[in-house]
Amino acid sequence: MGRIGILFGCFDLFHYGHVRIIREAQKHCDILCIGLFTDDVVRHYKFKSPAVTFQDRATLLMELFPECIIIPIDKREPMELDDNIILFVSNTMKDKKLFMVKETFKGKIIYIDYTTEISSSAIRRKIEAQFGASRYGC
Repeated sequence: MGRIGILFGCFDLFHYGHVRIIREAQKHCDILCIGLFTDDVVRHYKFKSPAVTFQDRATLLMELFPECIIIPIDKREPMELDDNIILFVSNTMKDKKLFMVKETFKGKIIYIDYTTEISSSAIRRKIEAQFGASRYGC
């Protein structure tokens, strides 16, 4: 069947850092699943609503990465993953508890470099500063 990997994320305000992390994860597995957080889960973990709806984020990922499997993540509790799955995580999470998987996960974890020069949060702040938070619902 090949090596299966999973990468979790919001992928809100999609940018080239997202492309880089997905492409890097694809290098290490035969099938990449993207665990895409629903709007409710994003609100729970980030304490704010995503600027782009779940459906639009999912459509964008499916269009850009048709070879990937997009999995809606609509649960707030950690998932149980098979230990044969490769988990891809941003290196910013290296010393933090991985909230998306149960602590019993003993599979391989590959940390991928975070793109420091761009982030969805930075894009959101620029929009808010230039246009005001209420105009775009940010």
